[in-house]
This record gives sequence, structure tokens and C-alpha cells, in this order.
Amino acid sequence: MDLSQLKDHNEQFFSKGNKKLFNDRSYRILKGKKSKDYFFIQESAMVFGDCSDLPSYFIVKDIKNKRIGKRISIEYSLKEVHEKMKSL
Repeated sequence: MDLSQLKDHNEQFFSKGNKKLFNDRSYRILKGKKSKDYFFIQESAMVFGDCSDLPSYFIVKDIKNKRIGKRISIEYSLKEVHEKMKSL
């Protein structure tokens, strides 16, 4: 699965309005080491606003039938995200 496939099935989630509202910075798809399932990683700024120097947090969500699902966890660095992927 890649990001373009996920965007095709979740158009509203990836809208410019949503991205601005939640101050999203980037999106990734990573594969869990144990389950081999794909997970959506949403990088957002810590607070709302247009400040580009604010720290990020990473929301890990499951993907079911090419739809973004429930939040699994919130991590505060990419290193933590990769550690989480080892347990999923």
C-alpha cells in the first residue's frame, strides 16, 4: 500500500482544510514488524497555528480496507514511531 492509494479512499481526510485545521506536516505509511499490517503516521504540530518552528508529534493509526482507522498511539519522535512499529 502507498500513500496515493490511501488518499484515493480518504479524500476528505487529506483535504487542504483538514491539513490546515490540524496543522499536519506530513504523512507516512509504515508496516508493523509483527503483524505485517500497514499503519498511517500523521505528523502534526504541537499546537494550532501557522508557526513552523513548533515541535511535532506523530499519531499512529490503523488502516482497514484502505481507510484510516482508530488511533493506536501518539509518539513524540520518529525514533519512538519506529520502536512502536516493532511491537505492532
